[in-house]
Amino acid sequence: ALMNPAIKIVSLTLTEGGYFLNDATGSFDPTHPTIVEELANLNAPKTVFGLIVQALKIRRYAGMPPFTVLSCDNIPHNGDVAKGAVIGLAKLWDEELASWIDANVGFPNSMVDRITPMTGDAERQFVKEELGYEDGAPVFCEPYKQWILEDNFPSGRPALERVGVQFVADVKPYELMKIRILNGAHAALCYAAALLELKHVHDAMDHPVISAFLDCVQRNEVIPSIPPVPDTDLYDYWELIQARFGNPMIADSIDRICFDGASRQPKFIIPPVAENLRDGRSIDGLALVSAMWCRYCQGRAESGRKFEPNDPTWDKLHETALKAADDPTVWLNMTGIYGDVGQKAIFVKSFSAALESIIEDGVELAMLKYVKKRRPESISEERVEPLSDTILQDIQNQLTLNTPAYDRNQLTAGIIHIGVGNFHRAHQASYLDDLIGLADSYSNEWAILGAGIMPFDAAKREILEKQDWLTTLVERQADYVSARLIGSMIDFIPVEPPNHDPLKAALMNPAIKIVSLTLTEGGYFLNDATGSFDETNSVIVEELANPDSPRTVFGLIVQALRRRRDDGVGPFTVMSCDNIPHNGDVAKGAV
Repeated sequence: ALMNPAIKIVSLTLTEGGYFLNDATGSFDPTHPTIVEELANLNAPKTVFGLIVQALKIRRYAGMPPFTVLSCDNIPHNGDVAKGAVIGLAKLWDEELASWIDANVGFPNSMVDRITPMTGDAERQFVKEELGYEDGAPVFCEPYKQWILEDNFPSGRPALERVGVQFVADVKPYELMKIRILNGAHAALCYAAALLELKHVHDAMDHPVISAFLDCVQRNEVIPSIPPVPDTDLYDYWELIQARFGNPMIADSIDRICFDGASRQPKFIIPPVAENLRDGRSIDGLALVSAMWCRYCQGRAESGRKFEPNDPTWDKLHETALKAADDPTVWLNMTGIYGDVGQKAIFVKSFSAALESIIEDGVELAMLKYVKKRRPESISEERVEPLSDTILQDIQNQLTLNTPAYDRNQLTAGIIHIGVGNFHRAHQASYLDDLIGLADSYSNEWAILGAGIMPFDAAKREILEKQDWLTTLVERQADYVSARLIGSMIDFIPVEPPNHDPLKAALMNPAIKIVSLTLTEGGYFLNDATGSFDETNSVIVEELANPDSPRTVFGLIVQALRRRRDDGVGPFTVMSCDNIPHNGDVAKGAV
């Protein structure tokens, strides 16, 4: 099959262990026993990479074009890792072949994301009972999926951008975002959840202290360590992750997330600690996360229930964790995990205090102390009511919180805003809240309908819907804190890709006079050299090929304006609220 000329791509999902990496260097290990055995029998390869190298060699000498090797494993720089394994093995076999592979074979990096738990009897039974047939290997997963690919396919590729795959020049910023925020959040919540004997990730997100701790650590210590990511608001991405983690239908197990902490901590927790120490930011929350892992490795839940071994090196970790109860530095001396971070005085002090607090006070109180220190009014030991219209009257009795001084039921929408991020709600929505608060009938016609076309817009809509589209806006500076509720948004148009029919319908409403935008600069499809609209952008080319089925914001706007003209409906104003020079001219150029 690998010799079939029709095969243009060989894709891989092997897990990290299948790449034969050296634990110390993270690079291909030519001394691995399996590789040594492979080299002794090169004409009868038994590994995936041996078969790939052999196939590429035969295709080369047969005058056939090579295939692209596409790693789909959830590991950083997966294309580079696959390339290292293929070329590393080829060099040991034939230096000239290795050079040819290096020059002619594509190894695109990719970022893959979809929470997909293990399949068990319950899932097979569900298919049998609910769908009426037997499937021995059904797959259950969350609705969300993301695939970001480096466009490096010398032998051709399918047009996956037509179904939502993003092709970019550099995957690394997206990789780092996912590793720090998603994988790091898993690592931050799992050991607390295990110690409190919670079964699933959604149970942890429902726990008032764990969820508040997780949010606080992400916002204060993790997100500040991540460089900007193109076309992405990191705080919006974090809200999307929270919504995904809270999905009870996935039932992602805490045991799965806890597994192999000795491998996960150096990837997801220690790097942001190192950067925060370097840049003078807080590390107390991340130190507490690492201390919770240590406490977990002591082998018992807070109730006293014994944990089953859940790490390839469990015996060593368990022994070290028990010793760390008396001397926390013993744990930090595992240099294969902590490197020199474990010897930094600030981290040693914070970790030691955290572990002592967990052992003496319990994990829940240790987390609560951190949250109250970072956000003094954010959480109490008792649950509070979620924000909604139904509790507005009670809130209005709190003199420290300014609430809408108007009847939101009397508002009608005159504005659709696409891109409901934090800046929009702090800026445009607050101005309109002020205007409507002047209490004249004219102002009531300028309420906002939120809108968006991206998966994180759907997650934001889900969050805001639960609180009747209200936003808490907290204004802070050194000498005071002021809080208010913003009520100028009265609905959020359902996000239904790829056709976006609800947004199309809303754009035809004659009452809509303004369509405002917060897209970030990348959303305007600008040419890097000229700064003008780039009609050769691959997304725009795809849009032009399907003008009656637009999938971009500007395609939807142009279609709506055309239809409004044909129907004799006046146009709307397109108002860019992005923080870019000449934003109106930029939006005009795109439309």
